Amino acid sequence: METRVFENSESLAQAAVQSFATLAEEAISSRGRFNVALAGGSTPKVIYERLSQLELPWAQIHLYWGDERLVPSTDSRSNYHMVFEALLEKISIPPENVHRVEVKLELSPQEAFQVGMSNYFLTQDDPEGFPYSSKPLVFPEHARYGQEDPAHPFTDHIFEQILSAYQTQLEGVQFDLVHLGLGPDGHMASLFPASDLEVNALAQLTFPTAGLEPQVQRISLSLPTINAARVKQFFVTGSSKREILGKLRNGEDYPAARVTNAQWWLDEVANP
Repeated sequence: METRVFENSESLAQAAVQSFATLAEEAISSRGRFNVALAGGSTPKVIYERLSQLELPWAQIHLYWGDERLVPSTDSRSNYHMVFEALLEKISIPPENVHRVEVKLELSPQEAFQVGMSNYFLTQDDPEGFPYSSKPLVFPEHARYGQEDPAHPFTDHIFEQILSAYQTQLEGVQFDLVHLGLGPDGHMASLFPASDLEVNALAQLTFPTAGLEPQVQRISLSLPTINAARVKQFFVTGSSKREILGKLRNGEDYPAARVTNAQWWLDEVANP
């Protein structure tokens, strides 16, 4: 493991911001654009807050998501929601440079009937990017939309549409930088120990290990897509990650161990 250990999470975040700026300059100079896959989590949030304060060539920077929870974009569990608050609403980046996982889809009346949502419509006019009706729509994992209507959960049909739409955005893209976190079960992005790491696709549907929150369906970049990136950076902070880092150093096989030529950035508390 190529490892850098920082005094604390703040110094790690500052170094990550400097690395982002340097890699952006190199990629834009060489290839005319900088493709980045962003991560969720508290440490990346600090990094993105600091990035928002820099004068960067955002017109040549393209932002993607390494993984996303399939919840409304207004939900605090959404990785897009975190990045929007930490970074996007504070910078001038062309909308077409923001390649997020779209949870908003349009369904024909026939498709809506087939998936049990005949009274609910997904339209481009919905500012929340999610279904709406005359009454709040309730999803099992997201009750704040109200309690009056029966639950209408997403189906595999809709999940596949969302995945297909994101894979279209990924076509022909090689990432210059992928940000990654580490889960206590050894997962990275949303590739968990039970996930298919041999999938031959740009991205895939996954579901978290039992006990890991939130227990919602995810979309993740596939392992081949992550490994094809020019630079992969893991950001790991806090004592809760010390045990799994020790297992990785001992050569145990977890999804995070399958990332090739990764840079591991740790704070002293996480370092085994």
